[in-house]
Amino acid sequence: MNNVLWGPVYFILDAAPANRLFGVVSAAMLLAAVFALVRKPRLATAFLSVLAGLLWLVIGVLGRAIGC
Repeated sequence: MNNVLWGPVYFILDAAPANRLFGVVSAAMLLAAVFALVRKPRLATAFLSVLAGLLWLVIGVLGRAIGC
């Protein structure tokens, strides 16, 4: 897994239970925010979806950096 697009999946696949919990919670919250645009297409949800996508990438960079 050398791609930052995996995002919180890096943490879900880690051996530490705390990292797994963080990965599951963050993935659920970010995916809900990304798909909010599909449910209510407005400017605010578009901004929220873009922000969640960027946070997904940031978490992927962190997961790759700490070697999860």
